Amino acid sequence: MIRIENLYFMLCYAWNILPERTLLHVDAHKAPSVFNLLANVFLNQLTRQLKQGLPHRYTAVEEELQGIRGRLLFSETIRRNRTGERMTVCRFDEFSPNHAANQIVKTTLLRLCKTGELAKSLRKRAVQLQRNLMGVESSERIDDAQFHRLLQQTRVPSERLLLHLAQLLHANLLVNEQTGHFTFREFWRDEKKMGTVFETFVRNFYQMEQHRYSVKREHIVWQLEAPEADRQFLPRMITDVSLQAVDRKIIIDTKYYVETLQRHFDVQKVHSTHLFQLFAYLKNQPASSNPAEGILLYPVVDRHVSLRYTQGSQVIRVETLDLTQSWQQIYSSLLNLIQ
Repeated sequence: MIRIENLYFMLCYAWNILPERTLLHVDAHKAPSVFNLLANVFLNQLTRQLKQGLPHRYTAVEEELQGIRGRLLFSETIRRNRTGERMTVCRFDEFSPNHAANQIVKTTLLRLCKTGELAKSLRKRAVQLQRNLMGVESSERIDDAQFHRLLQQTRVPSERLLLHLAQLLHANLLVNEQTGHFTFREFWRDEKKMGTVFETFVRNFYQMEQHRYSVKREHIVWQLEAPEADRQFLPRMITDVSLQAVDRKIIIDTKYYVETLQRHFDVQKVHSTHLFQLFAYLKNQPASSNPAEGILLYPVVDRHVSLRYTQGSQVIRVETLDLTQSWQQIYSSLLNLIQ
């Protein structure tokens, strides 16, 4: 089981945002659930945002008014038959807090208040914060495409963190159609979803926290001789994390599994498909490059594993990362992994 404050830190790195400990004003060990911890961070970040001033943006507004402002919508003015009243329909940009990002934040607050698992103290804060958003409408039509667009447009880290938290809460707050209340889905128990978080967390961690290696996902080309027409049938090879320095290359393949090792006739073995995949990455390095080192990285489940295999100058390691230890220990473990 992941320590719940570590889940917050992992998510921040996965979102490409350095985590701020100051947002965790309460001891995470005392938080009743992951949901309440995330809700608390969301409310802390929103409180901070409001102290700096609610972000305003230019939004397109269509309005009936006297005179002309912005662009006159002539056809619409005629259709509404307002010419006799000297009213026009115009479209103009207005600098306002009532834009999509703030609407999502307000909608998140409303949904939090309708979630049974929310602690009373947090519910009280959420209700109080709604008063600071009186000029902002709520929005029930929110989808991943809208979040993606807004995150691309938003450059301020604090605003991006608020949107990422809102997106996570929206994706996992499930509504009861009969009561209108919400329940929070335990997404951290989903191997597939957490596999994506774990991979992105590790890659972004190394991008942010060390300077020796360049870090990226890498498309590896098969070093096989074949007619061009036949090459199109070869599967693509894309690494999770490739670290490249002048004198060293490391390929890390992250795996988020309930069991680090598989069982074969009651004997524990390394997952064969994982080992074959990493071995293919290493064997298809260009002949001119230095030998690459491969690491299969798993979270610790029932025991720590550290295995090492060599073939000539190539090295494959199987390592585990304990997500139940303190964040500082995780930080050091990841850096030690590539020393």
